[in-house]
Amino acid sequence: MRTPRLATLGWITAATIVLLYVPMAAEYTARLFGGGPELWDHAYAATVGERHALGAGSIHEVQAQNYQHHRVVLLLHTLLASVAITLSVFQLTRRSRRRLAVHRWVGRLQVMLVAVSMTAGLTFLGLVGPDGTFDGPAFFIQLVALASGTLLATLLGWAAIRGRQVASHRVLMTYAFALLCTAPFLRLGYLLLGLAWPDQTQEVTNLAGGAIEAVWAPMAALLAARLVPAARRRDHLRPLPRSVSWAPLLLGTIGLAGLAVAYGAAFDGIDRVTLTAAAANALGLLLTGMNLRAANDPTAREDWTIHHAAMLLAAPATAALWLAYRLPFTTGQAYYGALLTGPAVTLSLGLVLVAWRRRSPARRTAPEPATA
Repeated sequence: MRTPRLATLGWITAATIVLLYVPMAAEYTARLFGGGPELWDHAYAATVGERHALGAGSIHEVQAQNYQHHRVVLLLHTLLASVAITLSVFQLTRRSRRRLAVHRWVGRLQVMLVAVSMTAGLTFLGLVGPDGTFDGPAFFIQLVALASGTLLATLLGWAAIRGRQVASHRVLMTYAFALLCTAPFLRLGYLLLGLAWPDQTQEVTNLAGGAIEAVWAPMAALLAARLVPAARRRDHLRPLPRSVSWAPLLLGTIGLAGLAVAYGAAFDGIDRVTLTAAAANALGLLLTGMNLRAANDPTAREDWTIHHAAMLLAAPATAALWLAYRLPFTTGQAYYGALLTGPAVTLSLGLVLVAWRRRSPARRTAPEPATA
C-alpha cells in the first residue's frame, strides 16, 4: 500500500517538530539540577516576547517551585518520554518494520519507557494535585487523561502484537504516538497563539492549545490509522448497526443544544478558549463528514462512519463530563476540564473500536468427523 504524498509530508513535518522539541524538553528538566543553555526559554521568549513567555502568569513563573520540589519524578517523566517519542519516530517507519528483530526489541524498550514515564507523570500530578497544576483543575484533568491514555494505548498495542493482531497493533501504537506528540505540539501552539494573541496570558493560550489538542491529537491518529491495511478477511465481522448512522446525530444535536443553554446560564459572553474549541470541533466534524461521503470502499466507509459518529458524540460527552466534574470542582473549572477532554474521549473510543475491528479472524479448525 503506497502512502499518499500528503501523508508523507505530514509525517515528515510531525517527525521534525518532535525531534526539534526532544532536546529542549530533556534540557528543560535536567536544568532543575543545575544550569543549562535554556533552549526552550530562549526559543519561546524570542518568538512571543519575554513577558509572555517568562513573566507573571507563565508556567516558568507559576510552576518554578513545584518543578524544583518534584524535580526527580519530573525528570524521570520528561527524559524517558523524550526517549520513547524519539524511538516512536523510528518504529513507525517502514524501514524499521523490515528489520523485524530490531523492531521487536526497540518496541519492548519503548513499552517499558512509556510505562515508567507515564507512571512518573501521574505521580507528579498526584503530588501537586489539581490546584498545584498550571491552569488548575482543567489542565490537570487533561494531563491525567493524556498520561493514562498514552499508557493504556501502549499496553493495548503490546497486547495486540502478542496476539499477532498486526493491523490492530499498528493502529494502537500510532494512537499512542499521537498522544506522546501532544507535548511538542502544545508548545508549538504556545508559539502560534502567543503571536496571534499578544494581549493574552499564557494561561489562556495554554487552555486554547489544550482545546485544539482534545480534537486534533486523536484526529491525527485516526488519519494515520487510515493508512494501516485492514485484516484481509473481514467476513467474520458483523456489519455496523444502522443506528450508528442516525443516533449520534440525534444525540449530538441534543448535547450541543444542552451545552449552549448551560453555557449561557453559567457565563457572560464567549471567551477565546470556547471559540477555539468550537472551531476545532467544527473542523473535525467537517473533515470526518467529507471523508465519509467520499469513502469508496467498505473498509473506508466503516472507519469514517465510526469516526464521524465519535465526532458527533463529542458534544454530549462534553456536557456529561461537565456535570461529572462539577462534583469536585467549580462550574468554570469543570467546564474547561470537560472542554479539554470530551472530544478526546469519544474520538479515542472510536479509534479503539476501529483497532478492534481491524483484528485478524481467528483460525478455524477443521470440524471433527461425526461418530456413529
